[in-house]
Amino acid sequence: MKKILNICFSDLSRDPRVYRQIQFLKENSNFKIFCAGFCHPNTEGIEYIDIKYQKKDLVKKLIYASKLKLRMYENCYWSDVHIKDAWNKLKHKKFDLIISNDLNTLPLTVKLSQKYGGNCQRIALESSNLFTESHSEDLIALDEALTKFAAEDPERADIVKLCYFGGLSIEQAARVLEISRATAYRYWSYARAWLYDEIKKG
Repeated sequence: MKKILNICFSDLSRDPRVYRQIQFLKENSNFKIFCAGFCHPNTEGIEYIDIKYQKKDLVKKLIYASKLKLRMYENCYWSDVHIKDAWNKLKHKKFDLIISNDLNTLPLTVKLSQKYGGNCQRIALESSNLFTESHSEDLIALDEALTKFAAEDPERADIVKLCYFGGLSIEQAARVLEISRATAYRYWSYARAWLYDEIKKG
């Protein structure tokens, strides 16, 4: 039986998205369903993988913000307690399909898929994502396009990196970069359009 992982960095017991997805999969597929998140979704017929959640105290928040200002995006992402815990608990498992419900689950999802040799399909369901359905070649193309965009327009690229690697909202990224909310949204819209065009050309 094929395996599907539904991953969401939220309280799964209160997340209606995850509940609807589980119910749909149970009724319309023969997948063995796994869910990874911060609290059991309280539904039968799945295997739950508990992800450790730890709130940042003031000192940790200041260190995190300092790293973001220094553009240490990957370090910030992979040093987070819940990211490290998720990786350690999922890296030895193999899935045929991963549903990524949040923007900040995407780097983890990509890394997991690459560990499987790129044969695992990923579906990204975050509304602000560049893709609604992401295959291996899509996300590799996104990484290449983002690297090129950062070389040409580092200021706008920072918005994408903060949201993509740092798991921040656009409003939070605006505060880190010390720009207005309106400017951040303009940068985000421009960056998405640029990256989309670049990927389509490739």
